[in-house]
Amino acid sequence: MEPKVIRYSLTQMDVFAFNLRALLRNRLIQIIMIGLVAYLVYSGLYTRVPGNQPQPTTAVRITVTIIMAASALFFLTAVQLLLLFLMIWTKRFKGLIGQHELTLTDAGMISKSANSETTRKWNSLFRIRSTRNYLFLYINETSAIIVPKRYFASPGEASGFEQTIRERAKTD
Repeated sequence: MEPKVIRYSLTQMDVFAFNLRALLRNRLIQIIMIGLVAYLVYSGLYTRVPGNQPQPTTAVRITVTIIMAASALFFLTAVQLLLLFLMIWTKRFKGLIGQHELTLTDAGMISKSANSETTRKWNSLFRIRSTRNYLFLYINETSAIIVPKRYFASPGEASGFEQTIRERAKTD
């Protein structure tokens, strides 16, 4: 196979998009959110008002529970996005932002940037995910080579590049 090369630049928004995707797909965070909503639903619907005060109607309980659950989900999501935003814009990922080059060869992939050069064998890829705007080549559960598709000349070229990787790597 003749080596295929793609040169691209990762921006803060590219890193933000990858981390947001990872955050939204994090099972632990999903379980915590579901647990919180379940707790709020349970406490909103089944907690009794103490003393001799009149108990709210079921409609009021449901309305308050929905508002509490939605507010909690909104707050937790906002906090996570704020933390992610701060990590990226405070240069925590400065080694990742900038110029990159990814070369596909018979032996594997060679990834180069200003800070590093890494050669990976095809069988070292953990997972390949493709979105409308990105190709994510996971090297483990949480880290990936991020390839923005906007640097390909056409969607067909991006698809061919991805297909070459899938054929060589034989991952899911």
